[in-house]
Amino acid sequence: MWGEGVAWGDFDNDGDLDLLVSNEGQLLRLFRNNGNGTFALATPASMSAPGNWTGIAWGDYDNDGDIDVFAAQAETPKHLFRNEGGGVFIDVMPAAIATDSSHVHGVSWVDYDQDGDLDLLYVCAPSVFRPNAPAGEHLLRNNGGDAFVNVTPAALDDPQYGRGCSWADFDNDGDPDLCVANFGTTRLYRNDGGGAFVDVAAGAMLAYGHGGGVTWGDYDNDGDMDLYIAKAFSAVGRLYRNEGNGSFSEVTPPVLQQYCIGAQWADYDNDGDLDLYLGNATAGQPNVLARNDGGGAFSNVTNPALADTDATLGFGWGDYDGDGDLDLYLANGQGRPDRLLRNDTQNGNHWLQLDLIGAQSNRSAIGARIEAWAGGQRRIREVDGGSGYNSQNTLRAHFGLGAATGVDSIRIRWPSGIVQDTVQVGVDRLVRIRERDTRLGVPAPSPVGLALETPAPNPFGGAARITYRVPVATAGALRVLDLQGRAVRTLDRGPLAPGSHHLIWDGSDDAGRPTPPGVYRLRLRTPAATIERTLIRIE
Repeated sequence: MWGEGVAWGDFDNDGDLDLLVSNEGQLLRLFRNNGNGTFALATPASMSAPGNWTGIAWGDYDNDGDIDVFAAQAETPKHLFRNEGGGVFIDVMPAAIATDSSHVHGVSWVDYDQDGDLDLLYVCAPSVFRPNAPAGEHLLRNNGGDAFVNVTPAALDDPQYGRGCSWADFDNDGDPDLCVANFGTTRLYRNDGGGAFVDVAAGAMLAYGHGGGVTWGDYDNDGDMDLYIAKAFSAVGRLYRNEGNGSFSEVTPPVLQQYCIGAQWADYDNDGDLDLYLGNATAGQPNVLARNDGGGAFSNVTNPALADTDATLGFGWGDYDGDGDLDLYLANGQGRPDRLLRNDTQNGNHWLQLDLIGAQSNRSAIGARIEAWAGGQRRIREVDGGSGYNSQNTLRAHFGLGAATGVDSIRIRWPSGIVQDTVQVGVDRLVRIRERDTRLGVPAPSPVGLALETPAPNPFGGAARITYRVPVATAGALRVLDLQGRAVRTLDRGPLAPGSHHLIWDGSDDAGRPTPPGVYRLRLRTPAATIERTLIRIE
């Protein structure tokens, strides 16, 4: 076929990952996972018409418990297929979509307004076939009942040739932000709420290039989302490190300076940090798997199977065989064969996978932020509504844990704003977590940019990691207090520098003596506000 996009999703709710592949000028292909390492072609009649299929993404837009799929075509109408169960899909094609003949590539589901249902974004490019079709980003708000309304703000009206898009909360303020790669300059749109977006791309991110896939991931495990933008033809892909203060630094090591169209993060070796796979759309040129070695260093560990030279466009990661490591499907262009690459890495590392079920949030939990602590290390993931090039990784959150034999704590920040904690989770398993139905225990909002996260692990025995952020330099202090309000330990005091700060409390007081087990209060006080969190010390 002429592969374009890949999307993993459990459309029949049987617990294993199925696969949708888009093909330009040909057919959509839906493959049902038989659970024994094989797949069966299961494309429903509603999806069987040929077309220039490009971007695809799964999401339960009607919150009925099964995932639906949006499938874009290049110049002809787009399609929204509602999952009716039993392998039946109905093309409901809302008016806002049916009348849009834009040239589309990247697509992504998102609850941008955090009202509990999934909205839709797709990226449009100028087309020689339809010169009057609008370019730019099209944001469609879900009004319920299969109705979507085009609410694209002026900030997203970009005449460039858009290719890839992906959402992530890069500024840690609780709502999803957007990056779009263009044949031109990158756009980074900060979500300011109320449907307002501001383009904050700056510095090296504005370098001209033929952009492709966009992928977010916390590769350095510092608690914020970093960004890789695939580029080809006139430029090479670039890695942008999130500095935690709204800015990014271009830090691309040589192994990641590749001509590529597709890019996706994944912890393929379960060692606890994110690795990066890059797809080269030029026939005869190999794809690259770059292993994250920590400290900003990456190594090329591409084996012959991964070094595919068949013009890879879209691809996606998903553990299709349920063995705890992420496998990879490649959609190859130019009539070359696609590839399903099974991950057979054997290194003894542990893992954890999470299926999240939204209640107040969208049922697919797209946009949820998960923070897991294991072996003294924090890792974060966000549930992906579409990323890379025309593609989507599994909605199932995957954590490599290295040698850790248990997960100390999990914190989920749902799109609704509900924060949910779980402690002491086993490893090497798939865990399903449903969103709590109330906002009980959610901290009151603090001034914009000022934040104190709940320590992790919590409860803790040896030491707890503490993260706080301040928007500007300020007087203030971060202290541990007992329940009588007496200061036990001063962890930091002003002037406090702007940005994110990561500290460790080893359970000792200011004199270096161990404190007794019990309940303590962690207090961040500045002239603008005071924020407190509960901290439990155990034996």
